[in-house]
Amino acid sequence: MKRHPEINKLLNEIAAYRLKTGMGRTAFGQVVANDGNFIKQLEDGRQPRHDTIDRVRYMMARKAVKVK
Repeated sequence: MKRHPEINKLLNEIAAYRLKTGMGRTAFGQVVANDGNFIKQLEDGRQPRHDTIDRVRYMMARKAVKVK
């Protein structure tokens, strides 16, 4: 399945954030979307709502996602 370019961009942003913070995939998804499978679902073609994408980006930009 081919992903929308915006989802690819979001996945790249998430990967960069996780690399910078050392946060795991499951922890990231749990914090930003209350779903430990969030990243996997994006990779598999999930199309989140625009407000979800905006919230993820906002949290990363504000460093609101805390590394545990």
